Amino acid sequence: MLTSPYRVGYLLASVLLLTSVQTLAQDPTRPYGWQAGRSASVDQDMNLVLTQVVVSSDSQRALINNQWLKPGDMIAGYQVDGIGSNQVVLRSNQEQRVLKLFQPLNIKNNESQGDQE
Repeated sequence: MLTSPYRVGYLLASVLLLTSVQTLAQDPTRPYGWQAGRSASVDQDMNLVLTQVVVSSDSQRALINNQWLKPGDMIAGYQVDGIGSNQVVLRSNQEQRVLKLFQPLNIKNNESQGDQE
């Protein structure tokens, strides 16, 4: 049977071994200080996508990242400041972002040009 000092040393070595095994089981590529959940909001913040806008005389709505929003609503740390026919203005404490639904197209009518020849 082990004497008391050996028992304490054995117990301490066992605890250290189990702690190091748990540390090795974690993702070794994970940055120091990283916590689950934080990166999701950052990724969501960087990838805000405006897919639809509905504007009427009494209502303004925008579909951003599959969420219907109205002026004053919050998404990814931004407040919806304004909704136009093809864009949404978002504001945070640090910046303003404009999400555009589409870029206007310049379409030239080829038929009218052909008539002039």
